[in-house]
Amino acid sequence: MTESKKKAIFEKSREVLSRYELTGISKNELARLLQKYGIASRMTFYDYFEDMANPNGANIIHKVVPEGKINYLCYPTPSNQALVKLKDKFKIVRDLLDLIEKYPSLGDCFIPLPKLNDIFKSNDELPPDTGYEDLNPLYTELIHAKKSSFGNVESAITLNSHKARHDLLKELPLFLTTYLNLPKMNYSKQVKEESIKILTPIFLRTLKIFNNDYSESLNVSKKIKETIQNTAPQDSVVLIRLVKSSVMPHMEIEFLKILGRYYYTISKQFSKEMKFDSCKEQKLISKFITSFYSVNNIEDNSSAILDSQDIESIISLNNNTSFSRDKEDTLKNEYGFDKDSIVIRLVKTFTKNDYNDDALHIKIYYLKLYLTLGLFSKKEQQLLNYVLKQDQEKLKSIKPYDPKEVRNIHSKLFPSLNSES
Repeated sequence: MTESKKKAIFEKSREVLSRYELTGISKNELARLLQKYGIASRMTFYDYFEDMANPNGANIIHKVVPEGKINYLCYPTPSNQALVKLKDKFKIVRDLLDLIEKYPSLGDCFIPLPKLNDIFKSNDELPPDTGYEDLNPLYTELIHAKKSSFGNVESAITLNSHKARHDLLKELPLFLTTYLNLPKMNYSKQVKEESIKILTPIFLRTLKIFNNDYSESLNVSKKIKETIQNTAPQDSVVLIRLVKSSVMPHMEIEFLKILGRYYYTISKQFSKEMKFDSCKEQKLISKFITSFYSVNNIEDNSSAILDSQDIESIISLNNNTSFSRDKEDTLKNEYGFDKDSIVIRLVKTFTKNDYNDDALHIKIYYLKLYLTLGLFSKKEQQLLNYVLKQDQEKLKSIKPYDPKEVRNIHSKLFPSLNSES
């Protein structure tokens, strides 16, 4: 029996057995199903059965003798169930990679280049210039037109990038590895090792896409850079500003914000009037978020209403830099928030330094998305809604751009885009 055949038998056994988590299945019935699916004969299955039922072996089958019965039933082990569910999650990861690879021009710039034409023709106001810009020259990218007389630059324009596509590819392997090792997930050593085997081809594919698309550029993909170089008029230059919050120390939170920024740009291209999950591309990203961030045991805290004073106290405690455990105890005992919860860490990234943040209109959009996806308890939603309301008021107080002020120079810089209907 080849190793690949043995692997196929084990994999199908995992899959079939996972359907019988509550009822169990007899050894003979499991053998019959595997034979029916053309995976293994009964004799072959029986040869591997003891290994699959060995806690120190494959650890797929848990034998249980029901009360009052003589013969045992086969149940999936906890490790088996965890691995089957993780495989479903990894399928979503592959689907997300398909989307990222299919559209190399989408996800880095605030506004997809194909949509610039719509903005130039519209009289709608543009969002004000907000968000943290890293002024370090190392993070600034200049893209010159290919047509050049090697003299002075005749025209220049600025585009904002939050590098969402770039950062998704860069951080995906680390995020998945971090996820497997989260204490709250409590995955066994076996589950982690089996998962890494499955993820290795995904990691390699991610790195390949990243290397192909970002080896020649900094804030945008190679495809965007080539489009600008080939489209811009002679002696023009595009300055790509990096506008996004600084990298957060907790990978769970950092990756959630990257997904939010990516969702925004994808929505700009494909959605119906920026409505949530109005296109298949948005739905795929939402599916990824809910798969890796949904909490299965969210408590219904509908009766626990937080007033503004409570929320201000929570935010103050959350941002307190002292080393005392009192603040953690107060957060937990008085307000019911764990210091390591996603919402507490997420709010901390938004409130500790207001200037070090994503562009407000993008942040507001993805915060609203998170609230629609059912990621948080009622109490957590109140906290996030408070931050959202503050940001909305802040955005209203800032004068928006008049598109007429920038339309002419954009039209000159991207004439072919503006000629498209």
